[in-house]
Amino acid sequence: MAENGVGGFFEKPAGKITYGGAVTGAGMMPGGGVMDALGYAVDFHGNPLPSFGENILRGNYLDAGLQGLATAGDVAMVLAPFTFGTSALLGTGLKGPRAAQKIAKSNKGLGEVLMSENMQKSFDFSGKAVKETLGSKSIVEGPDKKKRLLILSCGGKKCSDIEAVQALERYTGPMFQQVKKAIREKYMPEDLDIAILSAEHGLISPKLPIKNYDTIMTPDRAKKLLSDPDQVNRIKNSTLGYEEVIVQGSPKYSSVIEKATEGAKNIKKIEGSYLNMRGQLGKFLRGEE
Repeated sequence: MAENGVGGFFEKPAGKITYGGAVTGAGMMPGGGVMDALGYAVDFHGNPLPSFGENILRGNYLDAGLQGLATAGDVAMVLAPFTFGTSALLGTGLKGPRAAQKIAKSNKGLGEVLMSENMQKSFDFSGKAVKETLGSKSIVEGPDKKKRLLILSCGGKKCSDIEAVQALERYTGPMFQQVKKAIREKYMPEDLDIAILSAEHGLISPKLPIKNYDTIMTPDRAKKLLSDPDQVNRIKNSTLGYEEVIVQGSPKYSSVIEKATEGAKNIKKIEGSYLNMRGQLGKFLRGEE
């Protein structure tokens, strides 16, 4: 990726660790436990941590319990002025176990932040340009198609590199972080292909180099995509031949796929609230659904 000041730095491994370490330490500060429970904390690698609700849904009761203790620690710290400071000590004690757990999990080291050979092999994240054209062809050639296709909706969070980077690296929101983590930690389902529905570009490969953009999926934008024969045919050809096509995103995105494929019967959805989508996607990638 291009080096572009502070924004570019925080997209790099060293920057992610610096940021993650700072935020983990900040968890000991007043309010840190509440932010963690709400899902705004990150690990030492800069990856988002599950919220209290997500941990409950996943059965991670220890993590959820420690988040509860840390939240109680925040309450104790707020009460410190009324207890002559004694509750601040209690608050620190309640927040300590969660901070210790985060540090323990970080001991897998820098290697997890760096892209694994498996990730590079699967998605060619070498930074080299991938020669792809959009047009109406399938983004995955017929003989190379796997059993299932996961279509991720693009997000507002993107890396700040000025130069074009591969699409899966361009998007940095929690859904994409989950997919990249599954690739990095080698639990991505082997029978799964990935595509991305971009409000700017339509359906694209995760390998396609794209530049930053600020187009969002509005009814007018969806209508424009669906009025373009190349866009519609690319969706049709790309989804054809899969036993199952899983579409993640709000109805604004899933409706584009449904209309382009004329209501194909093999389409399933990961939808609902943002929290529910994160939980559903995580379970899907781990093979729990």
